[in-house]
Amino acid sequence: MLLVALAGVACRRDDPAAPVADTAPEEEEDTGLAVPALDPGKCGAVEGDESPMVLDRTFVPASTGRKLEDKAFPIFSELEADPALLSRLRADATLSGIAAARETRLKDARSCADTACAAASVAWTDDERAAAADAAVAALGDALPAFARDRVRKSGSFNVDAALDDAALVRKAIADGLSRAALAATRDVSPEMRAKAVTDALASRSSPMAFFEPTLALALSTLEADGRDEAIRYEPLASGENAAAVAAIPSIAWASFPFAAIVVPGLGPGDPETALSEGGRARCDLAAARFRAGIAPLVVLSGGHVHPDRTRFAEAIEMKKYLRSIGVPEAALLVDPHARHTTTNLRNTSRLLLRYGVPAERPVLVTTDAFQSVYIIGRPFAVRCRDEIGLVPWRKLASLSINDTCMLPSRVSLTVEARDPLDP
Repeated sequence: MLLVALAGVACRRDDPAAPVADTAPEEEEDTGLAVPALDPGKCGAVEGDESPMVLDRTFVPASTGRKLEDKAFPIFSELEADPALLSRLRADATLSGIAAARETRLKDARSCADTACAAASVAWTDDERAAAADAAVAALGDALPAFARDRVRKSGSFNVDAALDDAALVRKAIADGLSRAALAATRDVSPEMRAKAVTDALASRSSPMAFFEPTLALALSTLEADGRDEAIRYEPLASGENAAAVAAIPSIAWASFPFAAIVVPGLGPGDPETALSEGGRARCDLAAARFRAGIAPLVVLSGGHVHPDRTRFAEAIEMKKYLRSIGVPEAALLVDPHARHTTTNLRNTSRLLLRYGVPAERPVLVTTDAFQSVYIIGRPFAVRCRDEIGLVPWRKLASLSINDTCMLPSRVSLTVEARDPLDP
């Protein structure tokens, strides 16, 4: 009765526009290893290919040599990686004035004794961000259409805004990037750590800087000084932890399986000395039973260094170790060792599957405990996704059992969102 009541609460229609589950679970929770009947047809059919959102698996992102910048702030990486574009930005009189003022404010931040002072020194008002973005679009001039088409759109990293025209797309990407960088630059750290971060930021860039560099440099150096490199740990995944499965994906006979993958969200132990919680192990057991029953050829394990904060254990990595120990082959296991919330469990796993060549039209199965299943299918969860990561990472979502939810990933999940720079 408790689960029925929870399902009723979770399915309130807070956001009529958000795609949510078609049904609520009514079955008893699977407490053993028996696999219930799971019908992928309940996920429902979708029309169209999600255009104008892009899924280009041949796209190679820009590389600045600063891994965290490349992952969390791709608009700035793309601009920096093209000398001709960067030259246009540095030569523009309006942007040069903004850059000089920002560099001075960055130097002043060395004397800040608290976060409020630092925030004031690097903050961007909405009007300032808009003015800088407008000036940047104007400075790019006739180079903007090709930049928008070949770098911004093809990356997929800005898919949430794909419907915008070229100028508006680049303008918003720059304005949002400045906002996210300022947030990261003003994390709550000690005065000594902040002074070091400012010194390192100034040393990492050549003067004169481009208009975005002072804020971006401080964001990166603050995260580094604070030891918050979670976003780039284990990267590159495709040639590291996920190499065996990535190599196997092209040869998978997808028609032989009802689902493309089984997604398992992690459950942190809350104890810094415990690698894998009992709840996480139980979720893995459910997934292993489904894998052995031929439900899907892949198992995706999702969860970062989260509970407790700064734990040395990543949920996904520990779940992978456990599944390997009970006989699930390496080539069937993918990990997302970065997700910090259920919202990003689904976004990141959708992103990986799409990037790695899993057919976009194939549904995936999210397998977890009863309480998280009820939470995932409720409309408040879709609202939370919009509020926290700016998107809903699925096209379709439907409950199949008390432990299983059918999900059809969306290309919008490729969008990079650095509100949380530990998992953008």
